[in-house]
Amino acid sequence: EDKICRILEKIIKRNIALELNTVYLKSREGQYNFSLDKILSLYKHLGGNMVTLGSDAHNRNDVARNFADATSLLKVCGFDSVYYFENRRPKKIMLEKG
Repeated sequence: EDKICRILEKIIKRNIALELNTVYLKSREGQYNFSLDKILSLYKHLGGNMVTLGSDAHNRNDVARNFADATSLLKVCGFDSVYYFENRRPKKIMLEKG
């Protein structure tokens, strides 16, 4: 946990976005990877707010796979937005409330 904390602190200090890769959101058995909530909550607690979503898609059917679950997880961890980059500049997208 100390190593993860130090890495997250460096990411935050350098204003680097944290990617939530949704391919790892669930195991092959469909169970949530609960270590993600701990890491995301720690990132938020340390002052991080810039999270991007990636589905690691290799075909069009997998584009945005598990994004709905990912945004729900982010809300539970205290986030109200996600980011994407346009011309290397972060753009914020507010998450729907509810």
